[in-house]
Amino acid sequence: MTFSLPDGVRHTAAQFEALTGYMPPKFNTFWQFYSAAGKLKPLELKRGEIKNPVVLATADGKYAMGIYAPSQPQPDTRGPGYGRWYFEKAQVAKWNCVYRVQNTNGIPAGDYRYRMLVPFGTVTQVETMLREWQSALR
Repeated sequence: MTFSLPDGVRHTAAQFEALTGYMPPKFNTFWQFYSAAGKLKPLELKRGEIKNPVVLATADGKYAMGIYAPSQPQPDTRGPGYGRWYFEKAQVAKWNCVYRVQNTNGIPAGDYRYRMLVPFGTVTQVETMLREWQSALR
């Protein structure tokens, strides 16, 4: 994903919601991927952003989708942050990947690129993909 900041516009902060997945309400089982263990662990069904990759799944584990961003250090950049949201009234679940750029002297104009991978399949398949990607993309 590439975001472009034009010349001549001065910003001191930018928040890039680099990629988002909106899911049906049946995706109401949340997981987070712990890289040290190479495992998915349950995550509360609540809103917010964490440091670990997130996965949303159906309760039976037959269908799952998540987000993973390999390490890609960039100046003045924090992230990725991984969000998970469940909006009961709207009947939608959401995951996202967010980067924040901040520089009090101004963020340079130009392109800001972020690489992300989206694992999908069963919960077991998604866990395997995350573990393999983490190992291969270090």
